[in-house]
Amino acid sequence: MLETLATGKAGELKVLKISADDAPAVSQRFEAPANSTLIVLRGRQVVARQVRAAPRPWLDDALTRQVAS
Repeated sequence: MLETLATGKAGELKVLKISADDAPAVSQRFEAPANSTLIVLRGRQVVARQVRAAPRPWLDDALTRQVAS
């Protein structure tokens, strides 16, 4: 799902997938307790967070609000 979204919004946003197991410092910095944590950043500020699977409507809404801002 993220790959599809990233392709559709190319040039508007960046999508990064980071494994908490492979990058524990990043996981700790963003307080991501699990690999399935989705964090939306605007600049360097966390503006939305979803732990576990994010439903597509939540993801679309969170990203649309941030791209439009």
